[in-house]
Amino acid sequence: MYAFVLYRKDSRLSEFSKTTIIFLASLRFIASSLLAILLLSPLVKYLSRDVEEPIFIVAFDQSASMVQTKDSASIKNELPAQLTDLKERLSGDFQIEEYYFGESLRKAEGAPAFDDRYSNFEQLFEEINIRFENRNVGALLLLSDGIYNRGLNPLYTQDDANYPIYSLAVGDTTQRKDLRITQTLSNKIAFLGNQFPIRVEYQADMAKGQSSELRLYHKGKLVDSKKINFDSDLQNGSHEFLVEAKTSGLQTYQIEIRSIEDEISEENNLRNVYIDVLDGRQNILLLYSSPHPDIAAIQASISSSENYELKSMKWEGSAELEKYDLIILHDLIKANTDISNLLAQAKAKKKPLWHFISSKTAWNKLNSYELPIQATKPLAGMNEVFPLYEEAFPLFQLDEVQQKAISTYPPLKVPQVDLQTKGQNYNLLLQQIGSVPTQLPLLLFSADQENKSAVMLGEGIWKWRIDNYARFGDHQNFDRLITKAVQYLSVKSDKSYFRISHEKEAFENEKLRFDLQLFNKSYDPINEPEAYLDIINEEENTYKYQFNRGSSAYFLELEGLSAGNYSYKAYTRLGEQRLEEVGRFSIKEIKIEGSRLRADHNLLYQLSEKSGGELLYTLDPENFAQKLNQRDDVASISYTTEEVEDLINLKWIFFVLLALIGLEWFIRKYQGAY
Repeated sequence: MYAFVLYRKDSRLSEFSKTTIIFLASLRFIASSLLAILLLSPLVKYLSRDVEEPIFIVAFDQSASMVQTKDSASIKNELPAQLTDLKERLSGDFQIEEYYFGESLRKAEGAPAFDDRYSNFEQLFEEINIRFENRNVGALLLLSDGIYNRGLNPLYTQDDANYPIYSLAVGDTTQRKDLRITQTLSNKIAFLGNQFPIRVEYQADMAKGQSSELRLYHKGKLVDSKKINFDSDLQNGSHEFLVEAKTSGLQTYQIEIRSIEDEISEENNLRNVYIDVLDGRQNILLLYSSPHPDIAAIQASISSSENYELKSMKWEGSAELEKYDLIILHDLIKANTDISNLLAQAKAKKKPLWHFISSKTAWNKLNSYELPIQATKPLAGMNEVFPLYEEAFPLFQLDEVQQKAISTYPPLKVPQVDLQTKGQNYNLLLQQIGSVPTQLPLLLFSADQENKSAVMLGEGIWKWRIDNYARFGDHQNFDRLITKAVQYLSVKSDKSYFRISHEKEAFENEKLRFDLQLFNKSYDPINEPEAYLDIINEEENTYKYQFNRGSSAYFLELEGLSAGNYSYKAYTRLGEQRLEEVGRFSIKEIKIEGSRLRADHNLLYQLSEKSGGELLYTLDPENFAQKLNQRDDVASISYTTEEVEDLINLKWIFFVLLALIGLEWFIRKYQGAY
């Protein structure tokens, strides 16, 4: 209608032919109609089609064992060139992803270095499955000697792989003459003046009729030795050295099995053992009212550490506390039990206390004692409560593995009671009832450094220890939870203004964290001054670092330190006063690649056979490319997606409107109607 009215009686168009007027009106009609339609915000639905080419993954083992055999030159030089040729042949039909693996999985950048200290096939397949989940993976080419020394057997970890694995087997499967130390076993801690054992396990291959000697060194001096004779081509053996701890501090002992003629490698003939020699251990007293599985779990955890001497006894009305550094009280707050004298004695002697609450706890008695908690409304019954780690807990730290373990622990039985805390306290664990997190304490610690105390409100922690073993194959995470709490409670209060804490040992590839606290004269934590750390190695070389600031403290994470013993000096200035702390730590070497040099091609064969791939002994790029292209299960995948979009967002609509309006304007201008 708009176009009709505009062009019907326009005097300026009198010179236009009827055909031109109709054409111009049609242009205006179409442009106006399009604009009117766009005002209604119409939607357009269309199908988009994407084609994903198959992904070809190359995983190249970078562990040191790859180049410790006779074909090392071929692996270093020829194999990378063959890989480059293969990638060029496949680049038109495949997306190519190349990775190095060993200690970690990373993008292949630069020439292969073969300097990883171990191989972890479990991590390789886990990360590939995560990175390429729901992707069109065509095949995996695995270049390896089949030797893994970290993680689980890959035959049990690559069940999720839905792609063929082609294994290029490298390395030497021939049994060669070799002596090696397979394992050393010793306590991490010994006490000054005591004797401690170091057990050495060794293996001899193809050494029948020959002999060698096991030697133990300390600070370069021979401590003990043992002659060994080999009467078979494959011989395993062990020997236990009994050593006296004569010097306190971190001590390094070197064990050597003397090499024999024509031995293939001597790198696996040496091992270092690190022992922390202490002046004494702390005494812990565990008092209980009656036997309980939780008591056994606590005893096992504390006994797992050489730092503590534990005595357990049933409460009979009195106990001598003088020689103990910590008193653990399990289920002693009961209606028929009076421990008021015990608590008074502990307070007078400033002995830390750790209370374990149970279903039999008498809450009226608890309220009469000086504990960090009080019950305001005790109810009959128990809740099933899951532990919830409190990340803001400041007294000591649990690592990520321990936190993850805690999140999987089964529920404890906790009395139904309304709780109030007294004084300042810190919650290590909170209560989670079902799927609902709460702010109710499960395990809390008093902030009073003069009279340290802790309260565990849950019953059934023995199940945590069993669960830890079921999930991780050991009790380590649970034991460390208990021993870290014991360590904090039993250590005498530190009155210094400058405090540093750290692990005393770590492996070469691990981070070592230092936590530092600085206090002013009122013992308020501060971190305004700069704080520094000097690390001194065994060659007396000094490395200087500066601490990072946290919320109210300092921290520093070190990595890349070589194996050996180190001393350190942390220092800062508080006003005009220089504050300083010194200590020692050790970095343990990872020397497991050289302990096994015989390639495991059978493992690679099973991996390939299980996945529908093939074991290869040579890499022929042309033949391998043909082989992949001939597989029916390796092909591009087409994805069709239905999409809806506003019509006004289509760019071509704009250009159509512009063309219609522009053409109309041009004709009118040309004919002299403007």
